[in-house]
Amino acid sequence: MKVIGARAPLVLCIFTGILLSEAVNHMLTAGAYFSQYPYLTQSFTILNIENISLNLFIMQLHFGIKIVLNLITVLSILASLYVYKKL
Repeated sequence: MKVIGARAPLVLCIFTGILLSEAVNHMLTAGAYFSQYPYLTQSFTILNIENISLNLFIMQLHFGIKIVLNLITVLSILASLYVYKKL
């Protein structure tokens, strides 16, 4: 029987990697030196579900999700998976 909380460290490592990649991405786009390497920070939309409205007569719910990746984010996710395997 698997424990539900057993994957919490994996999710934590992946989210930490994503947050660190966004910080690096922000620093790279602000600096003039890395403007000659646009492929590092060029973003690609993987999933884009626009606003979905659900009317329940008591309340209205609006959902939407957008997943945008770049090379730094992918490398960071792979590095976080490597770190998780080494733990």
